Amino acid sequence: MKIWNLLKSEFVKNYSIKRFVVITIILTIASILLINVNKPYSYNMTINESLMSWRNSLKEKVPEELIGFEERYSYEYTKNYVDYMTSLEKKGVNSYYDYRVSLIQEDLLPLILENYAIKELNQNPNDSYIALACTSNQKIEQESESFQIINKLCNEYEEESRKTLYEENNSKINNYQKLLDTGKYYEYLEYQIKNGKVKQDEFTNLLIEKKVSDGNSFLTKNYEQYKNLEENANLKIKTEEEYKKQTNNIENYKEYQRYYSKLKKEASTNRMILLYSTKHNIKHDLTYNYEDNMFHYQLYQNTKQSVNQVFHLSIVVALILCVTSGKIVSGEHNKGTIKNIITAPVRRWKILFSKFLYMIIDSYLLWILGLLIITICSGIEFGFHDLLTPKLVYINESVMEVNYFLYILKDMLITSIPLIAFISIIFCFSTVSLNTSLTVGVTSALASISACLWLMSAAGNIKSIVYTPFWYLDCGFIYNNSYLYTESLRKVSYSLTTGIIISIVVIIILYIVSSLIYNRRDIKN
Repeated sequence: MKIWNLLKSEFVKNYSIKRFVVITIILTIASILLINVNKPYSYNMTINESLMSWRNSLKEKVPEELIGFEERYSYEYTKNYVDYMTSLEKKGVNSYYDYRVSLIQEDLLPLILENYAIKELNQNPNDSYIALACTSNQKIEQESESFQIINKLCNEYEEESRKTLYEENNSKINNYQKLLDTGKYYEYLEYQIKNGKVKQDEFTNLLIEKKVSDGNSFLTKNYEQYKNLEENANLKIKTEEEYKKQTNNIENYKEYQRYYSKLKKEASTNRMILLYSTKHNIKHDLTYNYEDNMFHYQLYQNTKQSVNQVFHLSIVVALILCVTSGKIVSGEHNKGTIKNIITAPVRRWKILFSKFLYMIIDSYLLWILGLLIITICSGIEFGFHDLLTPKLVYINESVMEVNYFLYILKDMLITSIPLIAFISIIFCFSTVSLNTSLTVGVTSALASISACLWLMSAAGNIKSIVYTPFWYLDCGFIYNNSYLYTESLRKVSYSLTTGIIISIVVIIILYIVSSLIYNRRDIKN
């Protein structure tokens, strides 16, 4: 009997509509949970929320009753803040993280308040607070902002130069007001570059060339991510001597070097992808660790990022296989059907190999079904359009566009090797013990423990675990660049390549053991 016929008989015995429906439900529930659990934090404070306390504060103040300069200065700040933010709100700007909010807080208000201080200095030079600020020669870092401004105006500017500064500030205020009125992001960039507040580089030139108007588009978020990665991309990796001088602990130098070299390389690579993404209007699916210093409002949700959670489904697939294939060999003995198979003109190694091959093919079918389900669920949640665009990858020092699903299938093929190693454990237990309950119980426990290893690694020693296939069974943590993955790299050196090699060795050893025991066993029942 050919292996192909034996393989077909395994599918006939094990597959049914009921089985398919139950597994589909399990994978759907798991997919929905993964999508929601890994959904990025996306709270976006509104302008109205930020204004509530400011408006209440303003109501409590009566301008005529404000006596000292510090009180009047505080009122002026609050009044202008409320006026400008209310104006933004009326123009339909809702997000507190809009670039125009930063323009008001960081550029416009400081100029308005500096001009207010100049007016107060000219009109009320005898105000006790102003007089104290002007005559103070002590360090003023700990003093209030209003105190520092008056001190600076008195000590660094003559009366005529203050008038010049006032006019210059007025000109800048008018220009910023125009930028707020037009609301075009590229014009804001141009003006900030001109005034030396934003660095001109390839990215800013690209945004200006494209005339990107929307300050909340994925292109401008790409720019924010690009800027945040600059520090890591330019990291200077210390020498052993420099590290020893700083920490006095040379033993951890290799861990430091490994982690920060990876951080630097990834930051540089991701900046190239971000630039390409912006140049060609293709959303990326990059993920970041906490040391990339990304704020939630600088990120955007991409359907691909959600589908990428498919790598976590390997644990679900492993658990399904524990239950459905735990009887792959032992079940034949428990039912007594093994005698019918053995007495047929077919060699035992073919029987065994066909069963092992069935489990491997079954695992791929289950995982691909999981990919289909999580794709549909993600598309319903975030839209299907992103899935039609290519994935951006950095290969051979250049960014390339590749088919997203072909790329993810390629990664699934690589990460399936630790899963096959786990299948060989199920297979070996079923073959050696001939006890279905024991096989299902033990292997299900091992699969469950594998799901928790990454969480356990945050608190414990993981050096020995990384040399087992269990660590790599859930490669979702690696492929999604999770915090647990990046933190584990600080403690021990390992890679997916290491896991693949270990898994292949485990597969070979366990299959040989299973085969030797099975072929030498005397079949009595």
